[in-house]
This record gives sequence, structure tokens and C-alpha cells, in this order.
Amino acid sequence: PTAALNNLLSENGIESTPMSALVKIQDPQWAPVLESYLGGDREALVVPEDQIESAIKLMRAARQNGYQLVGAGIIQPKHLNDVNPDYLSDDHILGLFETDNDVVHRFLAHKFGSMQQATTESELTKLKRALTVDGTLTQGGMTKSIRVLSVKDLRLGKNSEDTRELSF
Repeated sequence: PTAALNNLLSENGIESTPMSALVKIQDPQWAPVLESYLGGDREALVVPEDQIESAIKLMRAARQNGYQLVGAGIIQPKHLNDVNPDYLSDDHILGLFETDNDVVHRFLAHKFGSMQQATTESELTKLKRALTVDGTLTQGGMTKSIRVLSVKDLRLGKNSEDTRELSF
């Protein structure tokens, strides 16, 4: 679905870049679980802010005309204006990501928020939002195990061409 949306935008003169081509995970052992938590959102497209409305209009029209776009997404920079990614400490999950793109940085801060890195059951019990490298997640008043992607399915940090081939 993301490839179809990306191509549609390109055909209509709207530049878009998959978020996965704009961010890297600094610690490779965390990559599978972080990408698992992001799910399909790791393929979200970054579009110039002045073209967001046109991109959404094209996406809606294409879907109404039968394009299979379920799951494809466009990051909305204006929705992230109040997100401050700089207040978090090094033990927060957000510190594991590296990006020069402000929109992607704010998007990741919005997704992960105050989530912290945890390694022990004690931390999982104490912290309100935490994630372990093995896929144990604490949030919303519960702790659960999440499915973790295999290394071969990872997409973040790929260059744009690799990302287009792998992630769509």
C-alpha cells in the first residue's frame, strides 16, 4: 500500500520519503523490537508540509477509486507541533533513534513518548511505560509480550532505494 501511495504522490508532483529512510536505530540489538512496536507506521511517508493537504486529497480519491491503500500513511507535521522530543533522558526509548529530520523526530517522540528502556522484571513492574529488547512491553496498566520481527524484515536505516524495495 505504501508503494502505491508513494508512486501516486510522485506521479502528481508531490515528493515523499518513507520515514524508514530518514531514521536509524543506534543500537542494533534494539532494532527488531522497536520496528515491531512501530508496525506499519515505520513506512509512513514524510511529505513537504505545504503539500500535506494535496497528498491527503490524492490518497482519499485513490482509495475511493479502488486503490489498495489500507495501512499507508502520511505523517502530519502540524499534529506534532506540541510534541517536545528534547525533554527525555537517555534511558528513554527515543534516545535509541537517530534522525536529522525534525518531523520524524517529533513523530517518534509522539509514538514512544515517555517509554523507557527496561531490562529487569523489577523495572517492568515499576515503570508505567517500558519496553525490553526481548519484546516485553509495559503500558496501559499491563505488561505483555509482543511479536518481534526477524532481522531480515528490518527497514529503518535503509537508504531510500533499499527501503522502497524492502518495505513496500
